Amino acid sequence: MQNAEAVRRDPEFMRKLVRVAWMSIALGLALEIAIFLLNVDGVKGVAGFAADCAQRVSWSLFVCCGLALGTAAVNSLPRAMGIAGLVSGPIGFGVARVAHKSAVQALGLVVAEPTAVSPWVIVAIKSVQYAVLGIWLGRLAMRSNARFSSHVVAGAVCGLLFGALLVWLLFQNGAPSTSVVVARSFNELIFPVGCASVIYAASHLPTQAPR
Repeated sequence: MQNAEAVRRDPEFMRKLVRVAWMSIALGLALEIAIFLLNVDGVKGVAGFAADCAQRVSWSLFVCCGLALGTAAVNSLPRAMGIAGLVSGPIGFGVARVAHKSAVQALGLVVAEPTAVSPWVIVAIKSVQYAVLGIWLGRLAMRSNARFSSHVVAGAVCGLLFGALLVWLLFQNGAPSTSVVVARSFNELIFPVGCASVIYAASHLPTQAPR
């Protein structure tokens, strides 16, 4: 309780959290625009883009901000960020699904529910993935000489390992289309890299303009 109150009263941390929030929103938008322009999801129109955008942005916002909240625990940073990733992964996944369904209903779209991989399996994988990424980023944050490239490597390794597992599960449950495989692979690799980059930028860029 005292830690939560201390975080709330820390203006520098709150500025950092706000920065993570808008950066994560930009990351989600950029990913969705890239997938839309590459046309790897097939032709879905503006309404389909808007629904998917709601899903991707909400996922990005919850996961990146969740990891950023873990950075408040300075004395146990890797463990705190690991717990933050363990929790924010499934919460972000659930919120993203709700946001997508709500947008689909509001826009009057008809979208088939994906049945290739159980949502519970995906939640379990995401929990472990972002717990690992959180611990890794926490260890990097404790090093004064940690570089941006180290954060990119952390995101890329987690993206490759767990993304490959998810793609493999897709094939185990049938023969997914090329567009589905490309979209899943692109998202699973690029998002962890982007999220790790957001955490680095929020921690290393100045939070105030110099006077």
